[in-house]
Amino acid sequence: MAVGAKLEIRQTQALVMTPQLQQAIRLLQLSNLELSQYVEQELERNPILERADSDGVSEAAKIEDSNLINDPQVDNLGETIAASDGINDEGPVGDAAAVELDSNELPGKNGLDSIEGPLDANYRENYSNDGITDASAADKQSTDDGGYEVRDWSAVGTQLYGSNSGTATLEQVLSIERSLKEHVLEQLNVLVTEPVLRIIGQDLIYHLDESGYLAEDTEFIADRLGSDKELVDSVLVQMQQFDPPGIFARDLAECLALQLREKNRLDPAMQILVENLHLLASMNMPLICETCGVSVEDAEDMIVRRVRLGDKDIPFFQSEEKLHMDLVKSFSWTDTLTVVINYTATPRTGLYFFKPDSSYPDRKLQAWTQGEETDNHHWVPLYDYPNDRATFECKLTVDKDLTAISNGELISKTDNSDGTHTFHWKENYAMVSYLISFAVGDYIKVEDKYKKVPINYWVYPENQKEAYRSFGKTPDMLEYFNKITGIDYPFEKYDQVIISDFMWGGMENITLTHNTDRTMHDSRAQPDHSSDGLVAHELAHQWYGDMLTTRNWSHIWLNEGFATFFSRLYLTEDRGKDEGDYIRLGEIRGYIKADSAKRRPTVDFNYDEPFELFSAHVYAKGSLILNMLRDVLGEQGFWKSIQHYTKQNKMKNVETMDLKKSIEVTTGQNLDWFFKQWVYEPGYPEYEVSWTHNHRKKQLLVHVKQTQNLKNTNIFKMPIAIMIDNGEVTEHTIWVDGKDTVFDIPCSDRPKMVVFNTGMKVPCKLKMEKSVADLKYQLNNSPNGLDRIWAAHELSKKKGRKIVEYILLDAIKSDSFWGVRKEACIAYGKLKPKVSSTDFSWIENEKDNRVKRSFINILKYSVGDSDISQFLQKIVRSDTSYYAIADAFRILSIVDSSSAKQYVEGLLNTESHNDIIRRSALFYLGQVRSRYNYNRLKELVKYGNFSWASRPTIISELGKYQKHRPNTLELILPYLQDNDRFVRMAVIAQIGLHGSTSHYNLLDSVVGIDPVLSINVRRAKEKIVSRQNKKIKKSGENTIEQLNKKINEIKNIIQN
Repeated sequence: MAVGAKLEIRQTQALVMTPQLQQAIRLLQLSNLELSQYVEQELERNPILERADSDGVSEAAKIEDSNLINDPQVDNLGETIAASDGINDEGPVGDAAAVELDSNELPGKNGLDSIEGPLDANYRENYSNDGITDASAADKQSTDDGGYEVRDWSAVGTQLYGSNSGTATLEQVLSIERSLKEHVLEQLNVLVTEPVLRIIGQDLIYHLDESGYLAEDTEFIADRLGSDKELVDSVLVQMQQFDPPGIFARDLAECLALQLREKNRLDPAMQILVENLHLLASMNMPLICETCGVSVEDAEDMIVRRVRLGDKDIPFFQSEEKLHMDLVKSFSWTDTLTVVINYTATPRTGLYFFKPDSSYPDRKLQAWTQGEETDNHHWVPLYDYPNDRATFECKLTVDKDLTAISNGELISKTDNSDGTHTFHWKENYAMVSYLISFAVGDYIKVEDKYKKVPINYWVYPENQKEAYRSFGKTPDMLEYFNKITGIDYPFEKYDQVIISDFMWGGMENITLTHNTDRTMHDSRAQPDHSSDGLVAHELAHQWYGDMLTTRNWSHIWLNEGFATFFSRLYLTEDRGKDEGDYIRLGEIRGYIKADSAKRRPTVDFNYDEPFELFSAHVYAKGSLILNMLRDVLGEQGFWKSIQHYTKQNKMKNVETMDLKKSIEVTTGQNLDWFFKQWVYEPGYPEYEVSWTHNHRKKQLLVHVKQTQNLKNTNIFKMPIAIMIDNGEVTEHTIWVDGKDTVFDIPCSDRPKMVVFNTGMKVPCKLKMEKSVADLKYQLNNSPNGLDRIWAAHELSKKKGRKIVEYILLDAIKSDSFWGVRKEACIAYGKLKPKVSSTDFSWIENEKDNRVKRSFINILKYSVGDSDISQFLQKIVRSDTSYYAIADAFRILSIVDSSSAKQYVEGLLNTESHNDIIRRSALFYLGQVRSRYNYNRLKELVKYGNFSWASRPTIISELGKYQKHRPNTLELILPYLQDNDRFVRMAVIAQIGLHGSTSHYNLLDSVVGIDPVLSINVRRAKEKIVSRQNKKIKKSGENTIEQLNKKINEIKNIIQN
C-alpha cells in the first residue's frame, strides 16, 4: 500500500445567519439613544457582564482599531462607527474588552522562565519583508511605522517558510496557497475541453474580482471576444458550477442562489427570499414568510422545541443538519441516557402523504416513509448514516378506518375516544436508520406463515383475491434462503405492504417491505408481469441489507448485488436453469449498457449523491461478480465462504473486505486479483477468438486476443469454459490472462461446434467469426440456451440472405425454451423482413405471450400490408392479454393508422394492468401527428381529465410534437407543479430532450420542492449539456470545412 501526500484546496462563499450576525443586524438598526438603552438593559439583566474601563483595552487592540480606521480600503468606516456610538468614552462595548494574563498563571514552576521558547512567534521579527518579490509589491499596504503589511500571502515565496535558502520542504510545498483564479483555471482545464469554450472561460476568469464575483456583464465579454452572447452565457452557466459554490456570481443574490442550488435548497420560496435580502435585516419572520408564500411552520423541515435529559430541560441549539445538546455534565461509556426531543416536522422528503381530491376521488389516503439513502432524519431526529445501528419503537395514532404498520412486533392496539386508534410497534433488533419505516392506509391483512414466522400481506380490499398471486411464494422463498445462507430468518415477522405513488419497485425495510401497488395483477397480466422477482429480491435483503448492512454507500453492492443474485438463484430453483441463465443474460446486458453510459467501478468512492451508485454497476454487476466467484471457487468453496461471511457478520455493518476475508479464511485462496479487476476497477474484457484444428497432432488451437481499450481497462485474468462438439460434447477450461494467447486443446477430429465462454459465464463482448452453417448448428444443437441466443443474434448480422430468415423462423417456432424463441424473434426483426401471412399463421398456437409480443413488434416494418393490419386488428378486438392488445395496437398505429383510428376512443376507456392499454392509445395520438390529436393530448393532460396512471405518458407523447410545434415545451412546463410526481418526472425528461440552460433555475426549483427528483434533474441537465456540445462540435466542424474550402480556393487562385 502506497502512502502519499495529497493537496486539496477548497474555497467557499456562504452567508450564514448566525445568532451573532442577527444580533449585529439588529444593533445596526438602533439609534444612539436606543443603543445606550439596550446596553444598560443588558448590564442590568445579566450580572455576568461588566462595564469595561478604557484602561482595559490592550495596546494591541488600540493599534488594531487604529489600523482598521486608517485603512484606506475601509473608507469612512471609522466615522460610521463613531457616529453610532459603537465605542463609548468608557471603552469598547461587551466582548471588545481585552483580557490580560498574569505570567505567573502560565504553565511551569516559574512562569515564563520555565518555558524553553516563546509561546507564540513574533511574525514581524521572524518574517521580515526582505523576501517579498516584486510581483507582490502591489499588494503591500503602508502602515504607520513605515513598514509593509502583506495582504496577499500567496506571493510571499520562500520567505513564508522562515528560510532564506530558497529550497522548500515537502510540508512547505503542500502549504502553498493558490489564488482563486488559479484554482478556477485548473478546473476549467480539466472540465472544459473545447478550445472555443476554454478561451471564453479564460476571459471570464480574467474578469473575476478578488471576491469571486464576475465584474463584467456577458454582453461586454461577448463583444470583446467577437462571440455570441448566448454562447458566453452557456459557458458562464457551466462555470458557475465550479468550486467554490457561488463563483462567477454577478451579485450577492445570485451568489446565494448558486450556493443554495448546490445544496438542492433553491425552491421557489427560497428564490423569493434571495431576491428580497433586505427582509433579512428586519428579521420579521411573519413578513418574510408572507412574501415567500410559506407558513412559519414550513420555514424548516424540522423545528426542535424542547430537549430534556430525563425529566430536566437541557440547553440545545439547532444548526442546518444537526441538533447540538449540552448534557450539562460528563457521563461514562456505560451510562444510559433518556433524551426526550419535542419537535415539529414538515418533511420535503423521507415521509410522504397522499389523499384523494375532487378530481381524483379514488386516490388512496396514505402516508408512508422511504428512508434510503439518508432521508429518515427529515421526519425524526436521528443519526442517519448506515455505519451505526439502533432499535426502534413507534406509536402511530390514526383514524379508525385506517391501519398503521411498522417494523417489528405489534405490542398493542388501543382504541381512543376521539375516533382514532393507536398502534404500538417495536423492533427488537438493532438496525441502520434508513430501514425505519411505517405505512398508513386502508388495508386488509392476508395472513400466511412459514413454520413459526408470521407472514402477512397488507393489500387494498379490492386486491384481496390477488394477494397470493403476487406474494404467495414468500414462504417457499424464505425456506430456500434459510437453507442456502445457513441462517434462519432472524426477525419477528415478515410483512409486505403495497403503497401508491411509490417511486421505486420495492424497499426492504426490516420486517416490513414496501412494494409498489403496481405489482398487483390479475391472470390476464401473466406471464408478461410477475411479482416473483421483486418479492424474492426484497426478501433476500432481509439477510443482505438488513441483517448484514453496508457500512457506507460505496459498498452498496453488498446489499443490492447480493439481493439480485439470491433472487435469481430462487427463480432458477423455481423455474429451471434456462430461466435463471436468461435472467443472468439480462444482467449482463444491463451492466454493459450502464458501462457504456458511464464507466465506474462497483466500489466507487467518487459520487455527489449516494443515489448515483444505485445502478447496474452494483445490482447487475454485483450479481455477476458473485456468479463468477462461484465458478472460480467451486460450488462447495463458494457456499462455505458465503455462509462464513453471513454468520461472522450477523447484525453487523460490512465492507467488501469482510467478504474477501471470509473467502480467504475459508478457502485459503488469495483473491486480490479477482477483487481488483471486477470490484475495484471498471470495465470488462473484450475477446476476439478464432480456432483451427490440426488433424495430424489431433489438437484444437484456440487463438484469444483481449481487445478492450487498455487506456481505461486492464487485461483480465479469468477461467473461460470452452465447449467442443465433435460427436461428443465436452467442456474444457482455459485461463486467459494475456493480451494475445494461443491455447491447444486435445481434439481428435475437427469439431462441429466450438463455443468460447459457453453459457456466458464471464460478462464480456465476444467477436468470433462463424459461417452461417456453423451458427445454424449452434442454434439448433447447443445444450445451453445462452449459446443458442448468441448464435441467433450473430445470424442477424448476415443480412441479405434468405436462408438466415428461414433458420431464425424455424428457431422461433421450434426451440424448447421461450427465451430463445423470443430472442430469435428479435434477431429476425433486425433483418427488417417483409413478413407474409404464411409466416405468422403459427403464432395462434404460441403458448407464451412474451414470444407472441416479440413477433408482433417485428410487424412494424410491414407498413401498408392489409393482411398484417387484419391480423393486428384481430388481436386488438379479441385477445385476452392486456400486453398483447397494447403491443398490437401500437404496431397497428404504425402499419395502418387509418384503421387504428376507430379503436382509439374505446381503448382510452379500457381498464388494464398499469393502464397499459390506455397508454397504447395515447401512443397513437403522438405517433399520428395532427392538429386534432395534438389538441386531444392538450385536453387530456389537464388535471382531472384522464386516468391518473396515464398522465405521465401524455406528457411524453406531447413531447413528440416539439419539433413541429416549438411552443410545446412551454405548454407543458407548468406541469412541473403537478400533484403527481411521475408527471413532474415526465416534464423534466422533456426539458432534458428539448430544453436549454435557461431552464436550469426552473429545474432547481423543482428539486427544492421535491428532492426525490434531484437525480432526474441531474440527468436532464446532462442531456442539455450533451446536446449543446454536439451542436458546438458540429458548428466547429462546419467552420473548419468552410475554412478548408477558402484555403483551397486561394491555392487555386495562386496556382493559376
